[in-house]
Amino acid sequence: MPCLICGDETTVRSHIIPRALIHAMKRPGRSLVMNRRGDTGWVECQSGAVDTRLLCERHEARLGVFDAYAVKLCKTIKREIDAGQLVIDVSNPEPGRLVAFAASVVWRYAASRSDLAPQRALGVYARRIERLLFYDEPFDPPLLVSLNAYRLDGPEIMNMGAYPHLYSELDRRFRRFIVCGVIFDLMLDNRGPPPPMATLTVNDRSGFTLFDDFPAKVMREPKLATALAAMTLPRRPYRRRP
Repeated sequence: MPCLICGDETTVRSHIIPRALIHAMKRPGRSLVMNRRGDTGWVECQSGAVDTRLLCERHEARLGVFDAYAVKLCKTIKREIDAGQLVIDVSNPEPGRLVAFAASVVWRYAASRSDLAPQRALGVYARRIERLLFYDEPFDPPLLVSLNAYRLDGPEIMNMGAYPHLYSELDRRFRRFIVCGVIFDLMLDNRGPPPPMATLTVNDRSGFTLFDDFPAKVMREPKLATALAAMTLPRRPYRRRP
Protein backbone atom coordinates (compact mmCIF):
# COMPACT_ATOMS: atom_id res chain seq x y z
CA MET A 1 0.00 0.00 0.00
CA PRO A 2 1.28 3.52 -0.76
CA CYS A 3 2.25 5.99 1.94
CA LEU A 4 -0.83 7.87 3.12
CA ILE A 5 1.04 11.19 2.90
CA CYS A 6 3.12 11.10 -0.28
CA GLY A 7 2.02 7.96 -2.13
CA ASP A 8 5.44 6.27 -2.02
CA GLU A 9 4.85 2.58 -2.73
CA THR A 10 7.43 1.45 -0.16
CA THR A 11 6.09 1.66 3.37
CA VAL A 12 7.70 0.64 6.67
CA ARG A 13 6.68 -0.67 10.07
CA SER A 14 4.79 1.88 12.12
CA HIS A 15 4.15 1.25 15.82
CA ILE A 16 0.84 2.68 17.02
CA ILE A 17 2.53 3.35 20.37
CA PRO A 18 6.35 3.53 20.32
CA ARG A 19 7.91 0.14 21.02
CA ALA A 20 10.21 1.62 23.67
CA LEU A 21 7.19 2.63 25.75
CA ILE A 22 5.55 -0.78 25.38
CA HIS A 23 8.74 -2.44 26.63
CA ALA A 24 9.03 0.05 29.50
CA MET A 25 5.55 -0.92 30.70
CA LYS A 26 6.23 -4.66 30.89
CA ARG A 27 6.40 -6.36 34.24
CA PRO A 28 9.13 -8.94 34.90
CA GLY A 29 8.01 -12.38 33.87
CA ARG A 30 4.70 -11.25 32.38
CA SER A 31 3.50 -10.16 28.98
CA LEU A 32 1.95 -6.72 28.79
CA VAL A 33 -1.85 -6.72 28.79
CA MET A 34 -3.65 -3.95 26.93
CA ASN A 35 -7.19 -3.30 25.78
CA ARG A 36 -8.09 -4.98 22.52
CA ARG A 37 -8.20 -2.41 19.75
CA GLY A 38 -11.77 -1.37 19.01
CA ASP A 39 -13.26 -4.01 21.31
CA THR A 40 -14.06 -4.67 24.96
CA GLY A 41 -11.57 -7.48 25.47
CA TRP A 42 -7.87 -7.63 26.21
CA VAL A 43 -4.78 -8.89 24.47
CA GLU A 44 -1.23 -9.85 25.46
CA CYS A 45 1.44 -8.11 23.43
CA GLN A 46 5.20 -8.13 23.13
CA SER A 47 6.01 -4.92 21.27
CA GLY A 48 2.58 -3.42 20.66
CA ALA A 49 0.45 -3.08 17.56
CA VAL A 50 2.27 -2.50 14.26
CA ASP A 51 0.95 -1.50 10.85
CA THR A 52 3.11 -1.70 7.71
CA ARG A 53 0.67 0.16 5.44
CA LEU A 54 0.71 3.70 6.81
CA LEU A 55 3.90 5.62 6.03
CA CYS A 56 7.08 5.60 3.98
CA GLU A 57 10.44 5.72 5.72
CA ARG A 58 10.74 9.50 5.39
CA HIS A 59 7.38 10.30 6.95
CA GLU A 60 7.70 7.64 9.65
CA ALA A 61 11.04 9.20 10.60
CA ARG A 62 9.34 12.55 10.94
CA LEU A 63 7.00 11.11 13.58
CA GLY A 64 10.02 9.51 15.22
CA VAL A 65 11.15 12.96 16.41
CA PHE A 66 7.96 13.33 18.44
CA ASP A 67 8.15 9.71 19.62
CA ALA A 68 11.68 10.20 20.95
CA TYR A 69 10.65 13.28 22.91
CA ALA A 70 7.70 11.48 24.53
CA VAL A 71 9.67 8.30 25.24
CA LYS A 72 12.22 10.24 27.27
CA LEU A 73 9.51 12.14 29.16
CA CYS A 74 7.34 9.08 29.88
CA LYS A 75 10.25 6.93 31.01
CA THR A 76 11.29 9.65 33.45
CA ILE A 77 7.76 9.77 34.87
CA LYS A 78 7.60 5.99 35.17
CA ARG A 79 10.85 5.91 37.14
CA GLU A 80 9.31 8.38 39.59
CA ILE A 81 6.14 6.29 39.83
CA ASP A 82 8.15 3.11 40.44
CA ALA A 83 10.09 4.93 43.17
CA GLY A 84 6.82 5.66 44.98
CA GLN A 85 6.65 9.38 44.25
CA LEU A 86 3.13 10.74 44.75
CA VAL A 87 3.87 14.17 43.27
CA ILE A 88 5.99 14.34 40.13
CA ASP A 89 7.42 17.50 38.60
CA VAL A 90 7.85 17.04 34.85
CA SER A 91 10.13 19.06 32.60
CA ASN A 92 8.50 19.76 29.23
CA PRO A 93 10.81 22.17 27.38
CA GLU A 94 9.09 21.65 24.00
CA PRO A 95 5.36 21.30 24.71
CA GLY A 96 4.52 21.35 21.02
CA ARG A 97 6.36 18.08 20.55
CA LEU A 98 4.33 16.41 23.28
CA VAL A 99 1.09 17.58 21.64
CA ALA A 100 2.35 16.29 18.27
CA PHE A 101 3.23 12.94 19.85
CA ALA A 102 -0.29 12.52 21.24
CA ALA A 103 -1.80 13.56 17.91
CA SER A 104 0.43 11.09 16.05
CA VAL A 105 -0.64 8.17 18.25
CA VAL A 106 -4.31 9.04 17.74
CA TRP A 107 -3.79 9.47 13.97
CA ARG A 108 -1.85 6.22 13.54
CA TYR A 109 -4.49 4.31 15.43
CA ALA A 110 -7.34 5.86 13.46
CA ALA A 111 -5.62 5.14 10.15
CA SER A 112 -4.81 1.57 11.13
CA ARG A 113 -8.25 0.55 12.34
CA SER A 114 -10.28 2.37 9.65
CA ASP A 115 -8.78 0.65 6.61
CA LEU A 116 -6.32 3.50 5.96
CA ALA A 117 -9.00 6.21 6.10
CA PRO A 118 -8.36 8.13 9.36
CA GLN A 119 -11.05 10.66 8.46
CA ARG A 120 -13.65 7.99 9.17
CA ALA A 121 -12.72 8.11 12.85
CA LEU A 122 -11.44 11.68 13.16
CA GLY A 123 -13.53 13.59 10.62
CA VAL A 124 -12.05 16.93 9.56
CA TYR A 125 -9.45 16.66 12.31
CA ALA A 126 -7.63 13.89 10.44
CA ARG A 127 -6.48 16.38 7.84
CA ARG A 128 -5.59 19.01 10.44
CA ILE A 129 -3.46 16.50 12.33
CA GLU A 130 -1.70 15.49 9.13
CA ARG A 131 -0.89 19.12 8.32
CA LEU A 132 0.50 19.56 11.83
CA LEU A 133 2.64 16.43 11.81
CA PHE A 134 3.96 16.43 8.28
CA TYR A 135 3.82 20.06 7.09
CA ASP A 136 4.36 22.10 10.30
CA GLU A 137 1.05 23.89 9.92
CA PRO A 138 -0.34 25.36 13.17
CA PHE A 139 -2.83 23.22 15.05
CA ASP A 140 -2.87 23.08 18.84
CA PRO A 141 -5.61 20.75 20.11
CA PRO A 142 -5.87 20.75 23.92
CA LEU A 143 -3.81 17.98 25.49
CA LEU A 144 -4.46 17.00 29.08
CA VAL A 145 -1.92 14.86 30.94
CA SER A 146 -2.52 13.12 34.27
CA LEU A 147 -1.44 10.08 36.26
CA ASN A 148 -3.19 6.78 35.71
CA ALA A 149 -5.53 6.54 38.71
CA TYR A 150 -7.58 3.50 37.74
CA ARG A 151 -8.23 1.12 40.60
CA LEU A 152 -9.84 -2.25 41.12
CA ASP A 153 -11.19 -2.98 44.62
CA GLY A 154 -7.93 -2.46 46.47
CA PRO A 155 -5.98 0.71 47.11
CA GLU A 156 -3.22 0.06 44.59
CA ILE A 157 -3.13 2.18 41.45
CA MET A 158 -2.49 -0.18 38.55
CA ASN A 159 0.10 0.48 35.89
CA MET A 160 -1.47 -0.35 32.54
CA GLY A 161 -1.41 0.46 28.88
CA ALA A 162 -4.31 1.37 26.61
CA TYR A 163 -4.65 2.14 22.93
CA PRO A 164 -6.57 5.28 21.93
CA HIS A 165 -10.28 5.13 22.70
CA LEU A 166 -13.11 7.58 23.20
CA TYR A 167 -13.56 8.74 26.79
CA SER A 168 -16.20 11.11 28.16
CA GLU A 169 -15.92 13.29 31.26
CA LEU A 170 -17.86 16.38 32.33
CA ASP A 171 -19.75 16.63 29.03
CA ARG A 172 -16.53 16.48 26.98
CA ARG A 173 -15.11 13.75 24.74
CA PHE A 174 -11.43 12.91 24.63
CA ARG A 175 -9.21 10.61 22.60
CA ARG A 176 -7.51 8.84 25.48
CA PHE A 177 -4.53 6.50 25.61
CA ILE A 178 -2.33 5.39 28.51
CA VAL A 179 1.40 4.63 28.56
CA CYS A 180 3.84 4.17 31.44
CA GLY A 181 1.26 5.21 34.03
CA VAL A 182 0.43 8.44 32.20
CA ILE A 183 -2.97 9.33 30.73
CA PHE A 184 -3.01 11.38 27.54
CA ASP A 185 -6.37 13.03 26.73
CA LEU A 186 -6.45 14.77 23.34
CA MET A 187 -9.46 16.98 22.63
CA LEU A 188 -10.64 17.30 19.05
CA ASP A 189 -13.40 19.89 19.29
CA ASN A 190 -13.64 23.65 19.67
CA ARG A 191 -15.03 23.83 23.21
CA GLY A 192 -11.86 23.46 25.24
CA PRO A 193 -11.47 21.39 28.40
CA PRO A 194 -14.05 21.58 31.19
CA PRO A 195 -12.99 24.06 33.91
CA PRO A 196 -12.32 21.42 36.61
CA MET A 197 -9.83 19.69 34.25
CA ALA A 198 -8.26 22.78 32.68
CA THR A 199 -5.26 22.63 35.02
CA LEU A 200 -4.24 19.36 33.33
CA THR A 201 -3.67 21.08 29.98
CA VAL A 202 0.03 21.11 28.98
CA ASN A 203 0.02 22.79 25.55
CA ASP A 204 1.94 25.92 26.54
CA ARG A 205 3.68 24.70 29.66
CA SER A 206 7.41 24.05 29.85
CA GLY A 207 6.84 22.10 33.05
CA PHE A 208 3.90 20.59 34.90
CA THR A 209 3.14 18.58 38.02
CA LEU A 210 1.42 15.20 38.14
CA PHE A 211 -0.34 13.80 41.15
CA ASP A 212 -3.12 11.32 41.92
CA ASP A 213 -6.07 13.68 41.92
CA PHE A 214 -8.70 11.76 39.97
CA PRO A 215 -8.89 8.20 41.39
CA ALA A 216 -11.43 6.31 39.33
CA LYS A 217 -13.10 2.94 39.26
CA VAL A 218 -12.03 1.18 36.11
CA MET A 219 -15.51 -0.27 35.65
CA ARG A 220 -16.57 3.20 34.50
CA GLU A 221 -14.76 2.34 31.26
CA PRO A 222 -15.93 -1.10 30.10
CA LYS A 223 -13.43 -1.15 27.24
CA LEU A 224 -10.60 -1.11 29.78
CA ALA A 225 -12.11 -3.18 32.59
CA THR A 226 -11.30 -6.64 31.22
CA ALA A 227 -7.78 -5.60 30.26
CA LEU A 228 -7.02 -4.28 33.72
CA ALA A 229 -8.61 -7.26 35.46
CA ALA A 230 -6.44 -9.62 33.41
CA MET A 231 -3.33 -7.98 34.85
CA THR A 232 -4.27 -9.03 38.36
CA LEU A 233 -5.36 -12.61 37.69
CA PRO A 234 -2.93 -15.56 37.54
CA ARG A 235 -2.45 -16.93 34.08
CA ARG A 236 -4.36 -20.14 33.44
CA PRO A 237 -2.15 -23.14 32.59
CA TYR A 238 -2.37 -24.30 29.02
CA ARG A 239 -4.21 -27.55 28.59
CA ARG A 240 -4.07 -29.47 25.37
CA ARG A 241 -7.43 -30.61 24.11
CA PRO A 242 -7.89 -34.37 24.01
